[in-house]
Amino acid sequence: MQVFGNLIGNASKYTPEGGRIDVVVRIEGESTVTSIKDTGIGLAADQLANVFGLFTQIDDPMACSKTGLGIGLPLARQLVDLHGGEIEACSEGLGHGSEFVVRLPTCVEAN
Repeated sequence: MQVFGNLIGNASKYTPEGGRIDVVVRIEGESTVTSIKDTGIGLAADQLANVFGLFTQIDDPMACSKTGLGIGLPLARQLVDLHGGEIEACSEGLGHGSEFVVRLPTCVEAN
């Protein structure tokens, strides 16, 4: 809940009114893959490399400042890691939106 709350919260914060946020969940092999993709401000290549760093803040051109405390994405990464999963950030650059993909092992209940 914490991971997806952080990711959807960020998507809504960085996507202007009238934008779009898509959440897609699918099974790939033994993993459940969740994609949160938005049409927001996007991330520059240098931001992609550091976005999961503690206290990293992203420039928000709409607010003309840096926003957030810089702990949400590092926390999301730690929680995903603790569950044996992976998280990655993707963007085609500023102005092209962002996508965060979370891969977690699929849990099957024993009968």
